[in-house]
Amino acid sequence: MSVDCDPPVRHATVAAFTARALAVQLDRLFAVRAAGFARLTLTATNADGVVLCREWRHDNGFDADEVTELARAQLVAWLSDEAATGLFAVSLVPGDIRPWFTLEREPRGLHDRFHSALQSSPLGGEHDEVGLQRLVRSR
Repeated sequence: MSVDCDPPVRHATVAAFTARALAVQLDRLFAVRAAGFARLTLTATNADGVVLCREWRHDNGFDADEVTELARAQLVAWLSDEAATGLFAVSLVPGDIRPWFTLEREPRGLHDRFHSALQSSPLGGEHDEVGLQRLVRSR
């Protein structure tokens, strides 16, 4: 996921929105594939053409909120440098891609979607949580 910034990102608020937009896109891309990633690389290109890079690893994978916070904090740090002239391109690159069940966390939003579907079922909203967990794990 990447974005070209025109005008360049120069303020922390814009960096936060940029980070969130990329994180949500990345999260949706992996959620529909029932996959996750255990490595994340953030790159940004400044006005001088210098490519800045930061990488994180997390064996349990990342969700959109975690990606947002990591990327936001790093972008703000790069922008706070006195020599910073703005960021012209920002990208998030996932690595160590795995099926979600190997990441020791539930697939993003899957439990909530099943829960909502069961709540609105003709059976009246009562459901067996153990059965729901079995259904989630069987996928």
